[in-house]
Amino acid sequence: MSRVDVTGSISNNGLFTSYSLESKDQGLDPSCNLREFTETIHSLFPHVTRKKIKQQDNSVATIYQGINIKPLDPLTLKPGCPLDSSKIMGLLPSDCRADTLENGTVCCMLETDFLSNGSVVSKTLNFNCDKTFSVAIANNIIDLKPLGISNTFQETKESISTIFKCVEKIRLCTGVRITQNVVCTRFHVLEKLDERSTGISSRQIRSVSCLRVVKFNAVSQTCVTCQRMTKKLKTSDNKENTKGSETKDDGQLSLISKADIKKLLPNAPDILLEMLVSQFKNAGVHPKGRRWSKEVINSCLQKYTRSQAVYKQIRNCQRLVLPSPLFLLTYKNKVKHNVGFHHEIFR
Repeated sequence: MSRVDVTGSISNNGLFTSYSLESKDQGLDPSCNLREFTETIHSLFPHVTRKKIKQQDNSVATIYQGINIKPLDPLTLKPGCPLDSSKIMGLLPSDCRADTLENGTVCCMLETDFLSNGSVVSKTLNFNCDKTFSVAIANNIIDLKPLGISNTFQETKESISTIFKCVEKIRLCTGVRITQNVVCTRFHVLEKLDERSTGISSRQIRSVSCLRVVKFNAVSQTCVTCQRMTKKLKTSDNKENTKGSETKDDGQLSLISKADIKKLLPNAPDILLEMLVSQFKNAGVHPKGRRWSKEVINSCLQKYTRSQAVYKQIRNCQRLVLPSPLFLLTYKNKVKHNVGFHHEIFR
């Protein structure tokens, strides 16, 4: 009750919420509910009057006049002990290269397994005077919050050892490997990346705003920024007239012609030869990629106008690859019809 102010006013819910939070903060269990709390307030402060007011959202709120909560005293932080650089140097691993800067910051260098353009990629670990640490890669400060790493430390061997283990496990972004389909723009940086453990060397590109690291659970070794800013050209496998990975060589399609089939079937009529050539070229091809000769279209159009049901049945049995009825109707509507008699019919 030390923060109770007998002047002013406060809402019923606000007063009960403040009581609950401060009780839990002091380790007490606020066992009473809102109704019991209201009755206790009336018994302790009989001068308090309850009033209902209408708020801006047309809702009704209950307030107590004659009671309020005093604000908390301003929090003053005592200056902590300065960082003891010599003590931090004694807690570092023996194989670590470290140096103390003019401002008292302890700088450590951790080499990685990668070489960028012939130079070793290192992680720079700085222990600052305010007992926080930072990690930099290629002069870029790494944001440790997305990685789930706190940037504070204690001057103990266990704390320093834990920080080194976490920094060593930070995964580097290797960029995007250059291929014929990758587009390099002025927002990318070319880089020759070598991995010393495996001996693999490759040409990579990375974004100028590369994050330099990837998350611990990331599937790819490329950061999100490099993935978004790197475009790939579409290949012929994404065309609409191809069927999965089954592709045909256009050179072999030109090998089969009507003359070649004529040698095998010398007595076959021309319409049959055209039909056989069309079957070879259109079998296994996407419907939007099929091409038909004029003779085949005219022959199929005659069958379709004679009996639509029979034509659809032949086409649906998949024994022959034939043009669709919609294609035939579109072809027929392109023919201009004039008024009068066609004399060739009466001959």
